[in-house]
Amino acid sequence: MYIVDFLIERRGFLWLLIRTLIYIFLFYFAYLSQITLAVNSRTNEYKADQFAYDVGFGDDLVSALYMLQKINISNKTTFLNKLRESHPHIAKRIGKLETMLESEETEQE
Repeated sequence: MYIVDFLIERRGFLWLLIRTLIYIFLFYFAYLSQITLAVNSRTNEYKADQFAYDVGFGDDLVSALYMLQKINISNKTTFLNKLRESHPHIAKRIGKLETMLESEETEQE
């Protein structure tokens, strides 16, 4: 009897350990997936900005981004939340667009 009770308790503990490890794995897998998707989304956002510039809406996009920056001045997020953001920082987008616009102006001169 003692051996059977021991095996039943041990199997219950083993299943609990396996379930816990699976939950931990799923949690980290989901978190890393969010970060991967956010990085991909930010890359696509820069490509969309490049497309808007190529089509001729660079100046309009810069002014729209300045308006968004005025609305969203607060930047008090944690490092982990910054990793999960789906859009790049507005100031970086503005900087890249202004660099492209300035290089276009110098080429025209």
